[in-house]
Amino acid sequence: MKNIESLLRLSLTLMILLYGIQANAGMINPPGVIVAKHSGKCLAVTDASTLNGATTVQYNCTGANHQQWTMRPYADAYQLIARHSGQCLNVSDSLLTDGAKVVQRPCTGVNNELWYAQGSGDYFRLVAKHSGKCLNVNGYGQKNGDRLSQWACLNSNNQLWSVTALTHTPILAKHSNQCLDVDRSLTADGTGVMQFNCHGGDNQQWTLMPYQNAYRIVANHSEKCLSVPGASQTEGATVAQTTCVGTDNQLWFPVIIGNYYQLVAKHSNKCLTVNNASQTAGTPLIQLLCTVKNNQLWKINVSSTTGGKWSGPITLPIVPVAAAGLPNGKVLLWSGADRDNFHGGSTYTSIFDPATNLATERLVFETNHDMFCPGTSNLPDGRVLVNGGANSYITSIYNFATDNWTRDQDMNIPRGYQANSVLANGDVFTVGGSWNGGLDHTVGGKDGEVWNKVNGWHVTPGILSDSILTNDPRGEYRSDNHAWLFSGANGQVFHAGPSKQMNWFNTNNLGTATAAGNRSTDDHSMNGNASLYDVGKILKVGGAPAYENSIATKKSYIIDINNGVISQPVAAMAYARAFNSSVVLPDGSVMVFGGQAYPVPFTDAQPALAAELWDPVTQSFTTLASMKIPRTYHSVALLLPDARVFVGGGGLCGGSCTTNHFDAEIFTPPYLLAGNGTDAVRPIINQAPATAGYGNNITVTTNSAIAKFALVRMSSVTHTVNNDQRRIPLTFTANTTANSYTVTLPANAGIATPGYYLLFALNAAGVPSISKIIKVG
Repeated sequence: MKNIESLLRLSLTLMILLYGIQANAGMINPPGVIVAKHSGKCLAVTDASTLNGATTVQYNCTGANHQQWTMRPYADAYQLIARHSGQCLNVSDSLLTDGAKVVQRPCTGVNNELWYAQGSGDYFRLVAKHSGKCLNVNGYGQKNGDRLSQWACLNSNNQLWSVTALTHTPILAKHSNQCLDVDRSLTADGTGVMQFNCHGGDNQQWTLMPYQNAYRIVANHSEKCLSVPGASQTEGATVAQTTCVGTDNQLWFPVIIGNYYQLVAKHSNKCLTVNNASQTAGTPLIQLLCTVKNNQLWKINVSSTTGGKWSGPITLPIVPVAAAGLPNGKVLLWSGADRDNFHGGSTYTSIFDPATNLATERLVFETNHDMFCPGTSNLPDGRVLVNGGANSYITSIYNFATDNWTRDQDMNIPRGYQANSVLANGDVFTVGGSWNGGLDHTVGGKDGEVWNKVNGWHVTPGILSDSILTNDPRGEYRSDNHAWLFSGANGQVFHAGPSKQMNWFNTNNLGTATAAGNRSTDDHSMNGNASLYDVGKILKVGGAPAYENSIATKKSYIIDINNGVISQPVAAMAYARAFNSSVVLPDGSVMVFGGQAYPVPFTDAQPALAAELWDPVTQSFTTLASMKIPRTYHSVALLLPDARVFVGGGGLCGGSCTTNHFDAEIFTPPYLLAGNGTDAVRPIINQAPATAGYGNNITVTTNSAIAKFALVRMSSVTHTVNNDQRRIPLTFTANTTANSYTVTLPANAGIATPGYYLLFALNAAGVPSISKIIKVG
């Protein structure tokens, strides 16, 4: 270890010259956008100019190169380098005054082009080194083109920035695949740091910030530094968090070892180590002599941590913007009037067979309906109802048994981007949808309607669309879109969002709406999801305050509607997401796929590639394997009968668009894999009835012992909305005959709305069977 400090400093210098760590090892500071908290707009160079001295402004985020910045460690701060020009963000003429212009100039390392990043929750202040003043949007402006300046730091939202080039990231031990974790999310100085199962909480999220010739490693939840207390030189000294003051015992050299890093304490030249190479969650971290063992190697800025497996991309004939599970085990997909576009009087559809991974294509013109942006419902008889969308009055119905499409009665109110829910009596409720107001382009007034298979549609004027509005800056055109609706007994429907205010709707007769309070501390969360994972229990994840050009959240909430309405926050996701999909699994966990940290339609900027799995017992997330293809705007995800998940699509923006994804990937969750990554041994349902009534006892036989049974309703999804999926755990008793069970179905159609369900049997290890498809009701 002779001369190790000089070698480490040389390594760090090389990293700096290479603009951070090499990409194949996971870049610490890759290019990204810098977004103003108060406006949701991006830091940009005016008109994409490459001129020396060009001014900087805020502007709607497009992901263009003049909005992309690399944060390059330099001395004890950062240079912010514009991707399109290679020039640095600079306070003009080194002025010290409030209001001094911020421009781009060639990078030379002077103090007026150096910036400190000071954490503030999920945001950062960018503080000019030469003046100590903050990067600021003039006058709290909300408009495109509002100038940037420096100003005295005021803790104002126009001085707070979401910096995707400087991200919070988990740090994982190579030997155990567990995360660097601050004990119990405590914020006190001296709180111990350990390895723990990855769950995505803020106490497992860290930011590497340059300081002098090394890095601070800062905990997101406390904004405190990873430290060796007392600057101990002792072999085996424990590691903790302490208030960041810049001393050497809070500084670390990240040294590349293959695809991992050693984290070497500057004061002692010893490595961050998991004590005794333990695999046990909760094992403290210590410093030890560096030996390049796996318990001293760390994965930084990972997108995959603890499992699951993706198929390769499966080519499809269309961009699947909508998907519906069918009682024959296949999946109905559709796009719009074109395979990659919309607005017309027909729809390209496809039937995908997960048994063969083959898809057939069909152009549906007989209903004169472009079924892009509609409401969708899986009817009790297995047919799929599609209402409104690009052709805003029309209702089309697909019959899987005959493979035919027919036109049903038109709606009374034209709609697109509305949402549906199948009621306990088999009717369909819809509300919202100002994206398409019909020929007269009406915005607003998209009040409730109910469809009945005999009488067609009737309006429920007591359920006003006003009750579901967000405060989107584009008004009702966006703010009544994509409602989260969950049917209960006797015509009741619970509205969970995406507006922060919730409601109970009674769809009987003329309809009524009753306010159910706000969703705890959550904001409006457009293009997030809500999923009914257990009886009366809903998991809400992600979304953004506005439909687009807005900072997404990683926050999550449980809403319990079994006895009143109780909403409370749970551990956050690892990744902020909007335009994401959520899928309820047969064990009651919820998978979250895709989305963007800053939603912009028809782009794949800032995608969340890693899947996340929510555990209803721990009420926390685990980050899983990453998909190969971004799934953002117009992507879908749907549970398959074999307990895997179909994930596909994104785009539908025409022939010149680069984000049209004519493909899907299928995700195998960890419950289907053994510890060595091979397929787990699955239980088999040998016999189950094809139909069952409410409150019925049914006999189910299997090939092995079963610990749980569950129903998951077949459903349909488009534009992040899947209101008909619901999971219902079933009570059962073992019969005297081996592997024979009497399983009891719910007596209440408000718990199990009528329709086709996937019946799963799970063994004691939590491995699910391939389902039997059963009609309930």
